[in-house]
Formats: sequence, C-alpha cells, structure tokens
Amino acid sequence: MQILDSERMQLINVAKMYYEENLTQNEIAQRLGVSRPLVSKMLTKARACGIVSITVNDNVMDDTNAVLLQDLCQKFQLDGGLIIRNSGDFHDIIRQTAIYLAMESQSEYNLGLGWGAPLGYVVKEMANNAFKQSPGTVSPLIGRPPVSNGHYAINDMVKSMAQTLGRRSYSIEEKAFAVSREDKMVAENKSAYMGMLLKWRELDMAVMAVQNYPSSPDEATEMRFGDVLRRQHAVGSFLSYFYNVHGDVISGENDFTCRISLADLRHCHKVYAIGYGAQVNSVMGALHTGLFTHVLLMEKQAREILEKSK
Repeated sequence: MQILDSERMQLINVAKMYYEENLTQNEIAQRLGVSRPLVSKMLTKARACGIVSITVNDNVMDDTNAVLLQDLCQKFQLDGGLIIRNSGDFHDIIRQTAIYLAMESQSEYNLGLGWGAPLGYVVKEMANNAFKQSPGTVSPLIGRPPVSNGHYAINDMVKSMAQTLGRRSYSIEEKAFAVSREDKMVAENKSAYMGMLLKWRELDMAVMAVQNYPSSPDEATEMRFGDVLRRQHAVGSFLSYFYNVHGDVISGENDFTCRISLADLRHCHKVYAIGYGAQVNSVMGALHTGLFTHVLLMEKQAREILEKSK
C-alpha cells in the first residue's frame, strides 16, 4: 500500500502512542484533536502498511491441546484456560502464561492475587513486558506470610502486577495466620481489613497457584491443623485452603486464616488455577472443589488428569 511520507509519519506517531505508550484510542484522539473512530482507522491502516506487525504465538495451544482443554472443561465444568506444550524451557512457559493472564485481565476490573510459585514467577515476568493499560484494581487474597520468600510477598506481588497493568493496588497489613479466634476477630474489626472484605466481595477475577501437600515452605500447618490434614488425606492447597482429592476442603480447629472466603470466591466471575509443578491429585482435588472457572496446565498434566478421572 502506497502512502505519502507525511501520512506514514503520522501513522507511526499514532502507533507508538497506542502500542508503546499504552494510551487508549480516546486519549490519542484527545491529544491529536481528532475523533476516536479516526484513530481506530489509522491503527488499522498502520497494520495494513506494515508499520505495525502483530505476531501470534501459535506455540501456546495447538489443535490437540485445544481438545484437551475442551475435555477438561466438560469434565470439571470449566469455562476455559490454557494448556501449554510440554517443554524444558521454564521461562517460555512463564512468558506464555504472563501474556495470557495479561490479556485475560483486560476485560475484568477488580483483580485478586494469591501467593506461591509459580505465580510469583508469572508476576515477575509480567513486569518485564509492556501491556496495554486498563482501569481497575489489584488486591491480595490472603494476609502477609510467615516466611520471607519472594513468591509469598503478597503485597509486593500485588503492587508489581498493578503497576504492570496500570491499575491501583491495595495492600493488606494483617498476617495470614492469626494465633487465635480472638486475634482474627480483632483483625476483622479494623477499618482497613473491613475495607478489604468489601473489595473481596467485588472481585471480577482471581488468580491462584495450586500447591502440593505437604507444602514448602510450611504454612504453619501443625499449629492450625495438628494431624487433621494427614488423617483426612490432604493432597493440595490454594490460598492455604487444604483439600482432599475429592475437592472436600479440610477444616482445622485452630485455623484462623485472614483471607478471602470460599463464598466470596464462588461469587467471583473468573477464578484461575495455575497448576504448573503440582501433582495430578493436587490439581484434580482443586478442580473438584468447583471453585475454579479456568485452569492453566502443561500438556502432560492435562492428559494424566483426564486419564485418572475416567
């Protein structure tokens, strides 16, 4: 397509504002003093002229993995997710996941974030990329951890993800594991925590990592559960909710955890389970809880789960 040099420079300018500066079409229109539909036409023309090149990564899901995802959705009543080809390149897996979650979050306003690996790696990878900015908030789904581990630094993870997406972040000051029912009640009566409870009830999207049991680092499990987890055959956890392979969440007599409730999670529009590195039973149990709407797995994991659930 032949265009004048002056028009080419204008198209380059608009493309840079949209794709590099992450301005919206409305913001570009206001800056240039033109209409938003004209900006949209200019971006379309920039792609047609080869000024903008958009690459589709077809290594994320081929037809086979699309069928695997469809089978998982039917088996566990899911709405979607991501199945990644088996690969020895861990960074590539994390990169694909970061791109997927960033795109998924564009249509959701209030986001909630859990803790644990590989979620910590995904948040870090997201920070290394430029994504389209969109309005909304990011909040922690659980209190501060008892360990100094970067993948559990919930407030830092939330802040990083919010900065990446151009959103407002909220932090939580309470420790995840209160030592008594009275201490948890004191925490819940604080105005900041009451505000967090309201944010949890307004979530549109929640992202959590599925972890094996026993977990590492240990999440104060002996103090909270004694030997109940062993006796009730716990296989995994998310947000320090432990469950068996049938999806039954296990209660602990001294479990006074400050986190989003299961009831509020059930009201969340989209709930994502990242299962990389988790054992088959851990993922199956999580999906059997009925809380998750989307799952992110490796191809091998998906096949083993479907085979074992026959």
